[in-house]
Amino acid sequence: MRLSATSWTIVQAAQAGDEEAIRSLCEKYRPALVSYMRRRGLGEEAEDVTQEALFGLVQGALASADGARGRFRALVFAIGRNHLAKFHERGAAAKRGKGRVHPIGDQDFVASGPSGDFDREWLAAIVQNCLQRLRGANEDYYDALRLFALEGLPQAEIARRLDVRVGVVKKRVFRGKRKLADFLREEVWRYSASPDEYEVELRYLSGFLGT
Repeated sequence: MRLSATSWTIVQAAQAGDEEAIRSLCEKYRPALVSYMRRRGLGEEAEDVTQEALFGLVQGALASADGARGRFRALVFAIGRNHLAKFHERGAAAKRGKGRVHPIGDQDFVASGPSGDFDREWLAAIVQNCLQRLRGANEDYYDALRLFALEGLPQAEIARRLDVRVGVVKKRVFRGKRKLADFLREEVWRYSASPDEYEVELRYLSGFLGT
């Protein structure tokens, strides 16, 4: 497996003003943040609040981010949660007929790690991205694995739908799982600050997926 730049390598480049690195960080965490906002009751506003959070990250907290202080997504989560709180506070202030919102610092909650809910959104975004990579790499593997793992169909039914033998389905599911696992390892590495954290994150991912 060819390993790409780690999360903190990209963070350091972003801190130095590298626009591509900044864009990469935002693209990495945007899907998880949007899902997190939506699961907390936001509709169309989810994209706007996420954009505010990412802007706050880039313009403020990013400069002082330090790998020794913990996972970078803990910082992203803290800022996202802050901006969600600000959104609700603005709504409450408007209902009270007051236009005042008390300022909340972007790093108030940095000491606490990501919640289980945010981790689930983060992991779901990784898995979804890897599934799309699998689809692009081999659609036959993707179709078989999707029907087997996501829809829970028996292999005989999958064979009927795909018009292939059951033995072919078994082979595609097996190879699809191996390819998906490779993609997952690559993605987890991109979010890890070190080989040690990479191993921890892999175990974390396995625990969430039940594998």
